[in-house]
Amino acid sequence: MMMRPAMHRVGAAGITALLQFPVPPAEQRTAPCSCGHTAHYQELRSKPVLTAVGRGEVSRPYYLCSHCHNGQFPADVELDIKNTEYSPGVRRMLAVVGQEAPFDHGRQQMELLAGLEVTSKAVERTIRATRRYWSRVPGLLYGRRQVGRGAALRRGQGHSTKRHSPRQRIPHGLPEEARCLEAHPMTIF
Repeated sequence: MMMRPAMHRVGAAGITALLQFPVPPAEQRTAPCSCGHTAHYQELRSKPVLTAVGRGEVSRPYYLCSHCHNGQFPADVELDIKNTEYSPGVRRMLAVVGQEAPFDHGRQQMELLAGLEVTSKAVERTIRATRRYWSRVPGLLYGRRQVGRGAALRRGQGHSTKRHSPRQRIPHGLPEEARCLEAHPMTIF
């Protein structure tokens, strides 16, 4: 078991090295702001991120709008780590281990199988966020039960004369994007 922690340290160091964004060149020091004005580059800021190979750190440009004073990290959106400290790969793992068993059991599985320490609350929050996201997809089968708008009608609760298209089924209860690791190389970190 001495090999896993060593591999996690090497992997985390590699991911950290890959996630060091440079200072943007002069022509890329502005970004559009949601208020309609322009946000200007301020500095590089770092953020810890738990990845599939261990804890790493991303250093990315920070932009601030002088009009509305909202800050933004475009790289967080690009890497899909906005408002979270877990990489997309770790969030998928959390969703898998937490979907069928108690959240604490999912936490224990993460530690046993991946060597990653997370809290039971992190497993719970990830599952709830995943369910909220996929509940907006009409007629999607999540795991073994149907969720989404129109699911109650198909289960015989309520009345509708609308004809529904065939239900979508996602194998193993996972979102389709979770099965596409090869689609974008950054999704596996």
